[in-house]
Amino acid sequence: MNSTNSYQLDELEIQDITVTIIEIKKVLTKRNPMLNLEKRCQSIQADIDSFMLKYDIFKEKGLPNPLVIHDKLMTQEDYIEN
Repeated sequence: MNSTNSYQLDELEIQDITVTIIEIKKVLTKRNPMLNLEKRCQSIQADIDSFMLKYDIFKEKGLPNPLVIHDKLMTQEDYIEN
């Protein structure tokens, strides 16, 4: 960007090169943490999917479907009784 001439800057519609460079640095600085966060989210989702596949096997064998109510894990029968 430092070696661009004014014609190229006009073509890119850049009025202030300093502000543009600062914005680019901000984006690049935030890019790596965002990529790491995205990878972690994908890893967590893969763990959840794996758990759900295992859980479905037990559900098919009659394991009651749990509900979370007021931060307590309850079965459908517990919920009906309350």
